[in-house]
Amino acid sequence: MSGPNNIERRDPCAPVLKLGTLLTQVRRQHVNGAISLESGQNTHRIVIAKGAIAEVVGPKGDISRQKATAVFSLQRPVVTFSQHMIAPSRRELLDPVHLLIQGMTARQDLFAPVAFNERVPVNSLRIDDHQLWALRKLPFTADELAFFKRLNHDTPVPMILWKRGLPPAHAASLLTTLNLLGVWQEQWQPGFLPRAHVAHRVVKQVEKGADDFQLLGIPVSADAAEVDRAFRQLSFELHPDRNQRQPAETQQKCQEAFAAVSSAYQRLKHSRSSRRQRPVVHRAPDTTLWQRALTAAETALSQGNVPLARKHAINGLLLNPPEFARTRFTELLRAAA
Repeated sequence: MSGPNNIERRDPCAPVLKLGTLLTQVRRQHVNGAISLESGQNTHRIVIAKGAIAEVVGPKGDISRQKATAVFSLQRPVVTFSQHMIAPSRRELLDPVHLLIQGMTARQDLFAPVAFNERVPVNSLRIDDHQLWALRKLPFTADELAFFKRLNHDTPVPMILWKRGLPPAHAASLLTTLNLLGVWQEQWQPGFLPRAHVAHRVVKQVEKGADDFQLLGIPVSADAAEVDRAFRQLSFELHPDRNQRQPAETQQKCQEAFAAVSSAYQRLKHSRSSRRQRPVVHRAPDTTLWQRALTAAETALSQGNVPLARKHAINGLLLNPPEFARTRFTELLRAAA
């Protein structure tokens, strides 16, 4: 048994999330073994007996149950699980869920600096009565239970974080904890923390008109060795053969991103080998063009110049403006009809 390999590696909280996922897995699978956490020169061990925690051992010996959540405060530990037989313990066994809840909610850094939607990958959430009844049995505080009760209907995640009675950092840690516990089983696999694949970032950059240096993630002053290094790293992440087990949508994104990165690399290599030794830079499109067209159309209509207003409104629609601007252009066309 091993932790999920789909946690975003650049996430500084990835080891904490892996530990929480392991705790839910051992509880669900009712296994024996030990979870090791290596942080610097120190090693902590969580001994598992039939899915329950028999003891938590720190570098200097046994850790009390009250201080067991200290394993969640370790700085980027290496988390591993080894499954083996363990002699029955005479102690009272600790439910891994209790350690998970107490440890995860003690972390107040699960909201920043990484994108929170990598851990809660939906736009809105809701806790039904059955889930709320089950959560009442777990060691949540009265304020946290009141927070859950306010989620009895579909609620946008930003509103949950900012307008449901808890500080955003606390709310973010609770939502991440419920993800690991598998509360929203119909919306994603319990304990499955989605990885924000680099392909999505590259495709978004292409759509925004990023230049070749931005696509490769290097400065304009980068030399040939840095260009080669950046391309090797990205091609390793994006190559279609390496992403065959990804969902179909992610596979498609990987193919598009790999093609874009390869083209950018070839253009940079060609420009560096040319006589002028000047990089090829593609400037992002001017996103203010539709704003200028909207202002011109409104001004022309207010002055009674209907043909000119119609002309600017049509040109603005062709510039692919955002939805609210598209609606305003349509209104101006109707007024100028």
